[in-house]
Amino acid sequence: MNTSKQVNVMVGLLMVFLAGTLLYFLWDSVRADDAADRQLRVDAERGGALFARNCRACHGLTGKGPLELAGLPGAPLNLDTNRLTDPGKLAARQAYLRDTIKCGRVGTLMPPWSLEQGGALNDSQMQQLVLLITSAAADKGWEHAVEQANHADEFQPPKTLVKEVSDSDTTFVLTDAHGLKPGVVLRIDHHPYDAAYELVTVVEAPAGSVLTDDISASDTELPVQTAAVFRPGQVLAIEGEKVIVLDAPAVTALVSDIAAADTTFTVKDSAGLAAGDTISIGSEKMKVLSVSGSLLRVQRGVEDTAAGDHKADARVTEAGTKITVQRGVESTKASDHKARLAVQQIGDSIKVERGAAGSKAVVHPAGTEIFAGPIPAPAGPLTGESGTPPCGQRKYVATSTQAPSAPIAITGSVEIETGDNFFQLQGQKNPPLTVKAGETVSVSVKNVGANFHNLRVAGLDNKFDTLDGLVSDPLAITGGQSGKVSLVIQKAGTYDYRCDFHPIEMKGQVTVQ
Repeated sequence: MNTSKQVNVMVGLLMVFLAGTLLYFLWDSVRADDAADRQLRVDAERGGALFARNCRACHGLTGKGPLELAGLPGAPLNLDTNRLTDPGKLAARQAYLRDTIKCGRVGTLMPPWSLEQGGALNDSQMQQLVLLITSAAADKGWEHAVEQANHADEFQPPKTLVKEVSDSDTTFVLTDAHGLKPGVVLRIDHHPYDAAYELVTVVEAPAGSVLTDDISASDTELPVQTAAVFRPGQVLAIEGEKVIVLDAPAVTALVSDIAAADTTFTVKDSAGLAAGDTISIGSEKMKVLSVSGSLLRVQRGVEDTAAGDHKADARVTEAGTKITVQRGVESTKASDHKARLAVQQIGDSIKVERGAAGSKAVVHPAGTEIFAGPIPAPAGPLTGESGTPPCGQRKYVATSTQAPSAPIAITGSVEIETGDNFFQLQGQKNPPLTVKAGETVSVSVKNVGANFHNLRVAGLDNKFDTLDGLVSDPLAITGGQSGKVSLVIQKAGTYDYRCDFHPIEMKGQVTVQ
């Protein structure tokens, strides 16, 4: 090979090398970006798992706080406004969130979560939560949070609707209705990543218990763990045998509130109760001394229990550990059964109260899965309420220690300001208000703070989660914006008001005269 050819080959090889090097560096940059995006998504999803495990009781299933369900005490986190594109603003927001997670917030239910402050999270886990809230991969992280929550709340075996329910149906037919009890809250969500799920409260469900001792085929009194869950006339199954309940401990409810000192009270139905019976209301046990119609005379706080106050509609249960049954019904054979076997009422339907906790009753298609209801938010104590506030924060001062405000009468049109975090009218914070029954007052709610705020007034039963309450529109008023609510209450009385986003700090009362 002559010199010219050698030179050409060398030049060609050099060009190939240079091109390959250039392509490598270009490809390596793309690979690095892909790796960074993949790691960001992994961190956001890990943050979602941490959120589902630790945070959703206050901030909601989807992280939208009171925007998801009125009354949740946690701030909304799953917001576009947290996913900033300006690097400086994003860094400041992330620093604020890290500080909040680390140290909590005095005067709120937000506790310190860092290990050094007595919490459960290390620095890496707190950063994953910050990335869940603020990163470009937040959508994937929030989807993962809901998936983890659904997995934790799923019944085993899963419970699904057998047929569609309308927005007014109160009877649900399920693939498996066992294990549910009156008073239990369920979540129905056929849009798994949408905050608009419905909550329902179970009113009636198939009863169930277990045998506490072996029984023979001839026994008609069955020893069960919780006898009062069964009612006469119910058909029960024990393995392959069916039985009919003939008698069970009586269950009724209080007609009105009773105080700890009361020894007589009226119940809704005294059938099955007699002198000498022991009854329970909550954790208190009482001895029935006499029964006259629906009026009971009792000895309070027996069997080492303490007498206490009880509200109207509180459950009154006769003590008892046995039910009387007719054995081997519906062409089944009476048999011997071992202790610990399940005793289940035959049935696949439940009765419910729709739209619980302020959620909205909607249509749900057949096949929709039923989940356990939300984890209850903690009732307290507030961070910094006692002891030394975390991270050097100022000591919490309870509103109740401040001088009470004079009531302010409102009429016509009025503007109430919301700051961080208080209501203000005529220079008074969280003032008591008075209005005339049936008179409409047009209230403008002006947000002069930086946080989300709103104004919600309780319904006629003075509960916030009922449909007859009032709330400002829009539900979340941003800083510098205003909302409106027509305040009209027909019935005289005292009603609570609050901000859904700061229900502990921003609250007061409206007296209707």
